[in-house]
Amino acid sequence: GVYFFSVCLLVSLMQKERHDVIASLDLVQDTFEIFNFSAGYLKVGGWQLFSLTGNQHFAFPPGTQIPPFKKLVVRSGHHSDLRCKGPLELHWTNRHIWNNVGDTAALLDGKGHLIKIVDEGTPFHNWPTNHKKADKLTSTQLALMTMKALKQESLPPINTKKEELLKVYMQQVVPTLGRPRKRSASQREDDFPEEEPPAKHRCLEHTPNRGLARETECYTPKENRPPWLPTGTPK
Repeated sequence: GVYFFSVCLLVSLMQKERHDVIASLDLVQDTFEIFNFSAGYLKVGGWQLFSLTGNQHFAFPPGTQIPPFKKLVVRSGHHSDLRCKGPLELHWTNRHIWNNVGDTAALLDGKGHLIKIVDEGTPFHNWPTNHKKADKLTSTQLALMTMKALKQESLPPINTKKEELLKVYMQQVVPTLGRPRKRSASQREDDFPEEEPPAKHRCLEHTPNRGLARETECYTPKENRPPWLPTGTPK
């Protein structure tokens, strides 16, 4: 009886392998950091990183390890490949992944177990609210978003079918998201904030009588000026 109990306890501990990590997300710098808070090497090869606002995920290369009390950085964004230095800085993509308005990062190990989930900014921003867009999400993303929105403590079983996850998402998660924002057909609201009023452009206008120059407002390319007037013509 004692032997059987010990075996069951060992199996339970192996299934729920604990990882002493601290994770952080920087929406502006487009970086995700993992700090190994243990005294041994942390093997993260095969782990996955998800952005719940967008349909993106990153797989850690096989053999990736984090030394004791060191951090690993996953970089994305413009020219992020040029900023990666050394084996502890991984390049995801040169596209911007993390939404500056708000995003949620979910870190899973190679077996699909949730390690960390990190929120920054406005929660649930830009989550899909119609069936067609939600169907483009992976089963893992649907499970993570459902767990996050419904404040569940654990993920659904790994073998749960996508159809079931999608049904729960549409019936239980979408009603909690509120009314979706309206956006123009040419640009996304979260990627392109409202433009500030154009700064006043000034130029030098020569006074014919005295040959002096004085500062005055000029037409700019953005303004609605007659096509026969060249750029910089005084108003």
